Amino acid sequence: MDAYLALTPLLVLGIIGLIRFIGCNWVYGLEETDLKVEPVGDLQAVAADHRVSLSWSYPSSASVSGFRIDVAGGLFEPVPPLGASARLFSVTGLTNGVLYTFSVVAERDTDASDPVKVSATPGVTSFVIDEPPITGAPRNDYSGFAGMEIMVGPNPIMVTQLGRIVAATNSGVHEVKIVQPTTTPVPGQPVAGIDVISGSVTTVVAVDQSNVGKFAWAPLPQPVTLQPNTIYFVVSAEIVGGDLWYEQKPLPTTGVAALQYSIYTLVGGPDAGKYARSIAGQGYVPVSFRY
Repeated sequence: MDAYLALTPLLVLGIIGLIRFIGCNWVYGLEETDLKVEPVGDLQAVAADHRVSLSWSYPSSASVSGFRIDVAGGLFEPVPPLGASARLFSVTGLTNGVLYTFSVVAERDTDASDPVKVSATPGVTSFVIDEPPITGAPRNDYSGFAGMEIMVGPNPIMVTQLGRIVAATNSGVHEVKIVQPTTTPVPGQPVAGIDVISGSVTTVVAVDQSNVGKFAWAPLPQPVTLQPNTIYFVVSAEIVGGDLWYEQKPLPTTGVAALQYSIYTLVGGPDAGKYARSIAGQGYVPVSFRY
């Protein structure tokens, strides 16, 4: 018997089985046999200092085993495989100022969706702008913390560095910190605060004084997130007779938060160490943060 004829019954059985399977889907409304994995939706990228935070949407009812992130454009820290519940991830170890492209792929075992891509350039932005250099009436006649009160806007801020201005005769190290008031500040009523994060900022004047009126910066060990619609104090420790700083004045800022008041700690009396407001829309020193 011809070998092809001998295999005919097996081929017929396979075809009949396929017809029955497709027929059942059509008659009984079973799930489609298409194994296509749907791509992620609403992929967003938020750039920060040496990192980009990615977020995306995906139906919780969809059957996926996880997500894969591919990175192109420059150096980065390896991204581990992500589980099925992942909807965000921060890619770190990036080079500031370099344009990166991020691709997110949904996976179901050995099957994968079409990649969805987004591009972003990591970097740092100072909340208080020092271009052109900041000037002001110099002071060093106070010991305590001085700076500014801010109200964060509708989006969280990931702070990566703290800064203090370099004035004409600076040569020291200053503690700069972010503080959250224990109660909502009220004009004329000092308020206590809880430290959120602090850093040591070295403000040494360059030989050519090119950094006078510019910020000196200290990177944080780990980024800290300021919550939306929340008041914070950003302050620097100053000492009588120490480095010069500037009297309170209006300061140009970016739009991620609102500069509400110049702020300082009280010296002596029952409210010593508490924070008091001074003039609306102004700030002492100045201090800043990068995000």
